[in-house]
Amino acid sequence: MVTIAAVIDAQNSVPQTPTFRSEVRLLQIDAVVRDSDGDFVQHLTKDDFELFEDDKPQEIVSVSEVNLPTTRKGRPSGDVTVGTSTPSTELGADAGRVYVMLLGSGDVTRVRTIARQFVTEFLGPSDLMAVLYGRRGAPQGLTNDKTSLLDAIDRYPGGGLPGLPADCHGREAIFIDTVRTLKEVVVNLSAVGGRRKALLAVDANADVDFEECTNTRHEYNDMVRMAVRNDVRIYPIDPNGFQVHFSDITGNLPAETVPGSGGMMARITRPGVMGSRILANDTGGISIAGTNNFSGNFARIVRDNSQYYVISYYASAPRDGAFHRVAVRVKDRRGLDVRARSGYIASTPAVKGKAVKPPKSLSANARGVLTGASMATGLPIEIFTSVFQADGYEGSVLIGVHIPGAALHLTPGDRIELSYAAIDGWGTMRAVERRAFALTLDDATRARVTQTGLRLFGRIQVPRGSYQIRVVASQLQGTSGAATSNIEVPNYTDLPLSISDVVVSSARGPSLLTLEEDPVLRRALPAQPSTSRRFDRRDTVKTFVEIYDTHWILTREIGVTATLRADDGGIIMRNEQTLKSGNRGRFYFTGQLPLQKLTPGTYVLNLEAYTRDGVPASASKELRFEVE
Repeated sequence: MVTIAAVIDAQNSVPQTPTFRSEVRLLQIDAVVRDSDGDFVQHLTKDDFELFEDDKPQEIVSVSEVNLPTTRKGRPSGDVTVGTSTPSTELGADAGRVYVMLLGSGDVTRVRTIARQFVTEFLGPSDLMAVLYGRRGAPQGLTNDKTSLLDAIDRYPGGGLPGLPADCHGREAIFIDTVRTLKEVVVNLSAVGGRRKALLAVDANADVDFEECTNTRHEYNDMVRMAVRNDVRIYPIDPNGFQVHFSDITGNLPAETVPGSGGMMARITRPGVMGSRILANDTGGISIAGTNNFSGNFARIVRDNSQYYVISYYASAPRDGAFHRVAVRVKDRRGLDVRARSGYIASTPAVKGKAVKPPKSLSANARGVLTGASMATGLPIEIFTSVFQADGYEGSVLIGVHIPGAALHLTPGDRIELSYAAIDGWGTMRAVERRAFALTLDDATRARVTQTGLRLFGRIQVPRGSYQIRVVASQLQGTSGAATSNIEVPNYTDLPLSISDVVVSSARGPSLLTLEEDPVLRRALPAQPSTSRRFDRRDTVKTFVEIYDTHWILTREIGVTATLRADDGGIIMRNEQTLKSGNRGRFYFTGQLPLQKLTPGTYVLNLEAYTRDGVPASASKELRFEVE
């Protein structure tokens, strides 16, 4: 999607009051035009088409034709020599069709058989394909090496039960997991330009009732919006096909039955048909459900991604997050079948998330400070915040809180409440958490806390955007303390590679009583994370970051360079590492930095991550600290 601001319509030389378009969005939609014999109609121009959005005619900017060779039966022309491959980085305008095959749930043998048929019979000489096992990773990135693709298919371990739970909550959980996987693949394919991208989703659990299971609608709309923006067609393939089962007449039978024989009844099963059709229609794909004619439908998929027109037009619908219908027609040409996406889900000007209210259990002190209605009353606290990527490409904000022990009331039975909230640029609370702890301490622990203080770690999840993190600590005696930190959650879907904020721990730092730990940091760092950025020369500092490869299907290896510089820019140390096989594009980097040889002063540690194959990308983070 391209956004153009403030376009003036003043082409006529006759003086007139100019018309201002405050926002013009240039959208693209693909259309397949066939005659009554099913043949692709070639050589159409912009003047041959008309396009309607919400039943209103739109201005067509350009029309381009894509026509890749196929046989009469819909198979790609030529063949691929087994063992040869095209690197995934060679994805220019000369690339053929681009497929990702997602092997989800279903009978292992049937899923493998269906997937192998597509690769052996329908993958063309210049086509590229990747194989993905649900949310468990990509065993094979984009390639046209049939041997590698078939090997990945043969290693498919299965993906859960080929049936849906009866209750809506269970179906929602399965469907949301599937939608999030589809969304990740769509984001991956945004790096591939110049061609349609086809996502072949072989999954028996595509069905959902939006009217009943309303919680899936937001996740689904977000995925469809990305698919349309990145020109990805989704082709749901139900591996169950059209099956007839026999069950005892006394058992539980579905509504759709036909008489059988021998005291039995035959059951015609069509799982996933409705959900598959919705998904295919919304993304411009084809649903293959309730049928065993996989070969004929695979030929349709090949033709669908071989011959089509790309129509660019100016959209007039508002950015309201709603679905807007699109209809494409060919002028003055009867008997032609035009197939195009039925519409698109408009984006919104900003992602604000949902407003939340402070919990009723929050104390009056904490409520007043978090909402900005009152001030803290003297309990000093220190905080640090680090932004990580969460599921769904939102931000997971790590919050570390240190409360000095000298200001705390530590008598038996005392309690402490710790609350933290994310406030967006409009002053609206978008996330809030509350923790309450009883300080039941023995004498030794109480003396230790008096000297070193208390520590707590928590996380809140928010959409992309700018926020102020407010943290409040309060006790029953009325004392309270507050601290704030400003953060920015990036749009991870637009970043091919990104790095979280840096978290550090000190080998010589004090061991604080921790009321609540962060499970990720507990595994990654040998000592507690430090809020301080000032360290003793005898210390050893350890660092931790997460690295996110948005296009993890296209690349399997990244490099990380750690460079330590003095305040004047001089390089003191440089080290490189290679990280492989990230968890769905998530890599974990830990580094160790001895300070014994450093003189007192200010230093900057720069961490740079870069892809070694696939989509060229890099990202970096800096940590500034002092050595005493």
